[in-house]
Amino acid sequence: MEIKRINIARLAAILIWSALAYVGIAGWINQWSQCDTLGRQIHTLAQLAYGVLSVVLVIIHLRSRRTPKVLAVIWGLAITMATGMAPIVWGSAGLVASAAAAVSGLLLVMGSLWLAHRGSRALTSRLN
Repeated sequence: MEIKRINIARLAAILIWSALAYVGIAGWINQWSQCDTLGRQIHTLAQLAYGVLSVVLVIIHLRSRRTPKVLAVIWGLAITMATGMAPIVWGSAGLVASAAAAVSGLLLVMGSLWLAHRGSRALTSRLN
């Protein structure tokens, strides 16, 4: 049995994605029955999308070291869209709150992908 080494940055990315998978899928399960508007339905489907894609990211990074760019873009758009829509469709907040939430979602996406990239690079450089 082969044991793979994993560094802290890569482990942090995998833990973030695991948490996002839980939040996205559990949010979809809990909120779908409450979706009485089109906006809430779109938000909840975006939540499901980033939850499922987070699971895919975890599986990919447990098996290899590269994140497919198309997957990263679609996953990032789903999170940014879900975080940006939530204050408006669920809380009746304004555009400023929505923009702040979308930016925070984007920062989460960029930060976790950076951690995964940094962790993969560090592992690759040690192997060479």
